[in-house]
Amino acid sequence: MTPHQDNFPWEYLRNASVRSLESFELTRLSHAANLRKEIAVLVDEWVDESANALLARWLLEHWSQLRGASESSEEPLDPESKSLRKPSTALAAAPRTRTAPAG
Repeated sequence: MTPHQDNFPWEYLRNASVRSLESFELTRLSHAANLRKEIAVLVDEWVDESANALLARWLLEHWSQLRGASESSEEPLDPESKSLRKPSTALAAAPRTRTAPAG
């Protein structure tokens, strides 16, 4: 990413022809559209990563319930286990907590 440009070309724009101003406008609009696309990709990635982290947190908080009290905490979950609920039921039972945004 490039840093914000503090030296806006006022003098150039003041003396520019109509054609030059139109070209400048189109260039800035194109750049803004490209930035919007980049931001959309970053937001999608951020949402995915946040969802993965929230799922991991929920699993950590419910680990003993999911595994059963007698199982070792080092063994992986058994997908055939009857003690596990369907994902939609398990996620519906997850507490709705909000975390403060980082930064």
